[in-house]
Amino acid sequence: MPKMTIAEVAEMAGVSVATVSKVLNDRPGVGDLTREKVQLLLAEHDYVRRASRPSEPDSGLIDVLLDNVGSLWQLEMLAGVAERLSRQRLSLVITPSQGSNTSEVDVARWVDQIAAHRSEGVLLSLWNVNPVLQRKLSSYRLPFVAIDAGNVTGQGIPTIGPADFASARTATEHLLGLGHRRIALIGGPSHLACAHLREDGFLAAMRRADIPVPAWATSNGPFSTENGARSAYRLLTRDDRPTAIFAASDLQASGVYETCRALGLRIPEDLSVVGFDDLPIASWLWPALTTVRQPIREMARTAVDMLVEMIAGRPPTSTRVELAAELVVRASSAPPVEPSIEAS
Repeated sequence: MPKMTIAEVAEMAGVSVATVSKVLNDRPGVGDLTREKVQLLLAEHDYVRRASRPSEPDSGLIDVLLDNVGSLWQLEMLAGVAERLSRQRLSLVITPSQGSNTSEVDVARWVDQIAAHRSEGVLLSLWNVNPVLQRKLSSYRLPFVAIDAGNVTGQGIPTIGPADFASARTATEHLLGLGHRRIALIGGPSHLACAHLREDGFLAAMRRADIPVPAWATSNGPFSTENGARSAYRLLTRDDRPTAIFAASDLQASGVYETCRALGLRIPEDLSVVGFDDLPIASWLWPALTTVRQPIREMARTAVDMLVEMIAGRPPTSTRVELAAELVVRASSAPPVEPSIEAS
């Protein structure tokens, strides 16, 4: 019989994840009948507790530390977290970070606070998971999982993210398949692993098609509308302007739309545009944006499931989980109206 997760055991028993955790750790606060039911399910499905945490009361709280709390991406992520936690009868505490301006003292204070209210574990939705934060969480033996963090590749931190390289390659191949040869990339911040992976995917597709990519055709900058508009203006005022732009985020793509309107260019007749994320804005734009659909809510739900297992003393079998993304083709991409000029 296949092994179950702690969340599945809780759902079958009709109890909270915290209750199953109490049974696993032989803590008080569970009725005899409920304890017996949970123990039977655990035994039936060969659920083995692999490690131990310090004995302490279960709070039923999960903390989330995140950048840019008002962004559409973070709102989608939080929706996925809240959906999963409500099923598992856990509560959510949200703390916005101060981004790159967060001091070591502020980081230490935040971890002290979550330890004080006895959080069960921590979800990190940050561009930069700094070493101070990692050490401080580890000192309290608090399990933590990063959701699409930009700088943790290869660091052994449990992380859930999209298949950035493969998705960017697929998006570029879509434009190549339409007949575009002069394709530009508006990339993300150069210090983020996801930005490098998306650029690498773009370049791999272009190399495979044996199409040179001139230096002017790629750039890096914030995942923002402003950067998208600024980068698009530089590209679209060239004599040999591209016939298609792959933007590494939907917000950047929305900036491309703004510049096209300002320059009197039509999408997709004069320029095809592809984004990355499939935020709600992608279907609000006119014409609707072709984009890579990041499984943001699924990433959040998977991160919660991994964290719950870690809380129960079961370390993850893999520290990096990549979820497949898909290309959603809408009206912003089409074959070039005129034959493209080979890049030099």
